[in-house]
Amino acid sequence: MSADNGSYVVKTPARNGLAFEYRAGHAQAIENAEWPVIGVRNQYLANAFGASWVFARERRAVAFANVIEDEVEALCNGWGTEYGVAVIPVDTPFPGAADVKPSFGADDGVYVLKTLSPWGEGYIWRVAYGQGIGADVQQLLSGGGRLLELHASVDNLLSTFGQRRSMIFSSRGRAMRAAHLINDDIVSRGGATAHGVVRLELPFEL
Repeated sequence: MSADNGSYVVKTPARNGLAFEYRAGHAQAIENAEWPVIGVRNQYLANAFGASWVFARERRAVAFANVIEDEVEALCNGWGTEYGVAVIPVDTPFPGAADVKPSFGADDGVYVLKTLSPWGEGYIWRVAYGQGIGADVQQLLSGGGRLLELHASVDNLLSTFGQRRSMIFSSRGRAMRAAHLINDDIVSRGGATAHGVVRLELPFEL
C-alpha cells in the first residue's frame, strides 16, 4: 500500500445547519479536503467521498472506517494505511446538490452481493443500499422475462453496485459488518428498510 493514505471519516455540516454528516472512505492526500481553494477542495471531496454512505452519527462512521482499514490490512498482508483511521472536519457543506433521501421501506434493503472478482480468481462482496434488488437478481438467475425487463434489472444492479456506487470487500465477514452499520444508521434515524440486510449471489462478474 502506498504512503500518504488513510481510512478517513469526513465530517461536514449538513445543509440545514442543524447537524453534521459523516462519510467514510479510503483516500490519499487528505490535506486536499482542507485546501483553501474551494474548487480544489470540492473536487477532491466529490471524487474521494461522493459515493460514500452518509452517516448521521460519528461513532458509526468511525466503525465503518475501521472495517475499511481492516480490509486494507487484509489485502496488504497486514500493512494498514499510513495514517490509519481519522476524522477530518471540514467547515463547509459537502459539495453538490442536497442529498435526496430515499423513502425507506419501499422494497429496499442493505444488500451484500457476492460475485466473481473482475481482478482474478475468487469472489468479492459489494455492499450498497438499494431498491428492488432481490427481484432483479432473481430475474437474471432465472433468465425469464422479456429482454427489456432483463435490461432494466441489469441497469438497476449496475447503478446500485457499480464500482463507484458501493463498497467492495474481499471477505463476507467484513462486508456483513459494513452492511449492518448502514442498516443501523437507517434505524437510528427512525427509518427501516423492508428487507434489512440481505445476502445475494450472482455466479458471474458484475
